[in-house]
Amino acid sequence: MANQREHILGLTLGELTERVVGMGLAKFRAKQVFEWVFQKRAVSFEEMTNLSKADRVLLGERFEVFTSQVVRSLMSADGTRKVLLEWPDGGVTECVMIPADEDQGEAPSRSVASRRTACLSTQVGCAVGCKFCASGMGGLKRNLTVGEVVEEALRLTHLLPREVGGHRLTHVVFMGMG
Repeated sequence: MANQREHILGLTLGELTERVVGMGLAKFRAKQVFEWVFQKRAVSFEEMTNLSKADRVLLGERFEVFTSQVVRSLMSADGTRKVLLEWPDGGVTECVMIPADEDQGEAPSRSVASRRTACLSTQVGCAVGCKFCASGMGGLKRNLTVGEVVEEALRLTHLLPREVGGHRLTHVVFMGMG
C-alpha cells in the first residue's frame, strides 16, 4: 500500500500552517514543527518535546519528515561525504558534502575551514547517458520533488556537529539535470 502521509519537507510554512489549523491544532504549532526540523534537526515528531504527546501522534499519522533510507554513507580522506539515498519508489540518488580545505575567493580573511558545499541531485537517473556516469546509464527515471531535494540537504546537515553556532551547509550546487 502506498504511503498516505504527506512529506512535510515539501511544504512551505504557510502550507503547513493551513494543514495544521485544518487538523484542529493551534496555528503556532506549524512554526514549532519547522523549528524542530530545520533548526534542531529533529527526524521524527517524537523528538518535538514542546508539543503534546497527542499532537505528536496526530502529526505523525498525517506527515512524515524523512522518506528516504540511507543506503550508504562514505567519507574520503579529505572529508568529502557521499550519501546514497533510496526513495520509497526504489529510486536512488546521491548527495555529496564537500568541505573547503583552504581559503579561497574574495574574502580570504573569512575562515573557509567551515565551508560546506552540498551537491544535491535533482533527478533519479539522467537523460544524457554519459558512459562514465553511473547515474546516466539507466536513463532518466524521474525528477525529484522539492521535498526530496530539501531532504538531501537535511541528510547532509545531520552529518555535521550540532553545537550552537556550529557547522552548517554554506553553499549548494545541483547535479543530475542532464
